[in-house]
Amino acid sequence: MLGSGIGISTTVSTMLVTIPVSMRTSPTAIDYGGIGLNPGTGSTTAVTPTLTGSTGGLNSAWVTCTAASGLTSLKFYFLTIDNNVNGYFGLSAEL
Repeated sequence: MLGSGIGISTTVSTMLVTIPVSMRTSPTAIDYGGIGLNPGTGSTTAVTPTLTGSTGGLNSAWVTCTAASGLTSLKFYFLTIDNNVNGYFGLSAEL
């Protein structure tokens, strides 16, 4: 699990991602592939993540995930690698 959060519409969810190692400054970019949202039922919806403004900190980041459709407003989701051996998720920050 990369993070968790709640659906805010049928296409958008906001996730809190905890960073396992403190960064020197807040993240400014995301690098990803093969990630999705899972409501805990085993089915995963593919998403495109973006950083939510400058929120977050050295140990966490707010990420907005956008899907083509299939999400439910006010439903809890986990941000996960979408059952893909090539899936990855990275946060970076330029100083």
